[in-house]
Amino acid sequence: MKYSVIKMTFDGPLHLSKGSGSYETGEEIMHSDTIKSALFAAAIQVNQSIHSDGDTNPFLDSFHVSSAFPFYKEEYFFPKPFCKSHDIYDRFGREVKKAGKKLKFIGKSFFEDMLNGRNLNDRRIYIDSNLLCEDAAGHEPTMASESISNEERERPNFYIFRRETMMKVVVPRYSNGEAEPEPYYIERTFFSPDAGLYFFIQWPKELNKVLIIENALDTLSENGLGMDRNTGNGQFKWEKAEIDLMTPEQGSHRVFLSLYCPASKEEVSSKILENSAYSLIKRGGYISNGADENTLSYRKKSVYMMAEGSVLEGTTADNFKGKLLDLRPEIMGNAHPIWREGRPFTLSCNPKF
Repeated sequence: MKYSVIKMTFDGPLHLSKGSGSYETGEEIMHSDTIKSALFAAAIQVNQSIHSDGDTNPFLDSFHVSSAFPFYKEEYFFPKPFCKSHDIYDRFGREVKKAGKKLKFIGKSFFEDMLNGRNLNDRRIYIDSNLLCEDAAGHEPTMASESISNEERERPNFYIFRRETMMKVVVPRYSNGEAEPEPYYIERTFFSPDAGLYFFIQWPKELNKVLIIENALDTLSENGLGMDRNTGNGQFKWEKAEIDLMTPEQGSHRVFLSLYCPASKEEVSSKILENSAYSLIKRGGYISNGADENTLSYRKKSVYMMAEGSVLEGTTADNFKGKLLDLRPEIMGNAHPIWREGRPFTLSCNPKF
């Protein structure tokens, strides 16, 4: 089945804040709620008619996105599902079992094997906790595509992206020279040529909303994503593409490629969770796109969501509708909503636990 995606190649470094107030480490992926909020904020800049209707927002309701994951040339990477990696531990012994625990992202063929409950093929590309793109069978490090040149393939430690920590200094403006400058550190991600991030998108049915999203992407590409955008971080180029994924027609479970906030207890009943595997992540942080600049120092309410890679028992996407949340803090009173997307993007799968 073919799926629409947006590929982003970055012109410079990128820092995605964890919302904890510390800049020394950043997020490994761009979460779906961040993407949706960024698109909404950019869309408002180019189309003031976008507005909320009570507890809903027609624009946000019209499309769905996944979180953003790495890609290199034509190779796409996916979050490792929270289920047993089939025969990887049995076939390749203890050392590969240790390596399997470090998996962060897995290549397309690896991911398809897991979705369909198949034994893993011999060539399995993944990114481990050190961000090294390797063969999961424990062979020499490789890159992410058969079409890579021999010169590139001979490089022993190829990084699709790497991280560097940069020191900055805060100089108090109104201290009469008495306050000392305070250093702080910020982690930045640099992508290799032909590498970047991509996310799935289910386009709206209405052409005018499609055009709004495309205009919003143009605006975002110039303004940038993440932190320190005014110093050149986060600017990117984007393009449309398609991924052809082999997914089971009628799987027993759904794998989540986005964050998920259940709309009701029935969606995550104890019976469903007994045959599922998932992880929770806390989402919150500071308001970054408020209509009033005074609100930029406010913290949003926090909420726990199921993380990317969660696998829940359910045969269709309708089993997990999720919900759109308003995380507006009490201090803002009746001001504009602070939307946080909790509706998921899922794929059918037949996992092994």
